Amino acid sequence: MKKWEISEGHGDNGEWEASIYSEDGTICRMDDEMIDCKANAHLIAAAPDLLEALERIIRWLNGPVLPWPTIDDKVIERAVKIANTAISKAKGI
Repeated sequence: MKKWEISEGHGDNGEWEASIYSEDGTICRMDDEMIDCKANAHLIAAAPDLLEALERIIRWLNGPVLPWPTIDDKVIERAVKIANTAISKAKGI
């Protein structure tokens, strides 16, 4: 899945606005007239990252049942890192 990015700032009219886009083009545009627009813009931009993180965690949880010491810690660390990055992006931090 292609990553989505957010471009945000104040437009010519001085109001906050954001565009969520990927390499394929603009996905959506938001402005101050929308309720919780900043939070929603960051959440929309993070959607593919959140999906990827959850899919990785689900694959890991649905994997073969192994005693804890035999689970590859790097797989767990990578899934947690991806999830934390997606959460930060969704929160706009």
